[in-house]
Amino acid sequence: MQNNNLFDWMNVDGGVGNLFGGGIGYDTAAEGIRNAQTPVEDYYKKALSYLQPYMQGGTQALGNLQRGYQQMQDPSAYANKILGEWRESPAERYQRQQGISSINANLATRGLTGSGAEAKALQNYGQQQTAQEQQNYFNTVYGVNRDYLGGQQNLYGGGLNSATTMADLAQKTGMSLADLQRLAAEAEGKSDSMFGGGIGSIIGATIPFLI
Repeated sequence: MQNNNLFDWMNVDGGVGNLFGGGIGYDTAAEGIRNAQTPVEDYYKKALSYLQPYMQGGTQALGNLQRGYQQMQDPSAYANKILGEWRESPAERYQRQQGISSINANLATRGLTGSGAEAKALQNYGQQQTAQEQQNYFNTVYGVNRDYLGGQQNLYGGGLNSATTMADLAQKTGMSLADLQRLAAEAEGKSDSMFGGGIGSIIGATIPFLI
């Protein structure tokens, strides 16, 4: 994971890595190595603070996806549920009334008012109008649900990537801290002498291993 904002504050190139640039005693080296663990741990905590919200959002999205897809497992039940919630809107009611008035006026000019033809025409119109209104409602609700699940899918994907990054970061942080502890123990176990600049190279390489 590359994050310059998180990495710059550590100033590894000019800080920890150069801490051991000259010859120093083993005891001093051991103390410095142990102190170098702090920026590694701080970096890990800061990185987690950035990633945690995305992982939590992905976890919540996963639950929403599961519930949404469960409702769609039975297409007939899903469609019936949506259509069962349909109610004719004021605009649709007005349109229906206008259509009925138009049919009545047309039949009246032909002298068919009160006839069987009028009743049949009004019945057909009412059935067609209801079917069209229900289809429009279903398409609208289904489209909203589809877009919602698509957004939740994107959130889940981002959360999964964050969780994967956090797991990888935890592993690398643990390895880096273990290396620092091993170096400190080795330095403490040696007799007092001069410790070369090689430790500086090791420390400087260990912390960027997290990036």
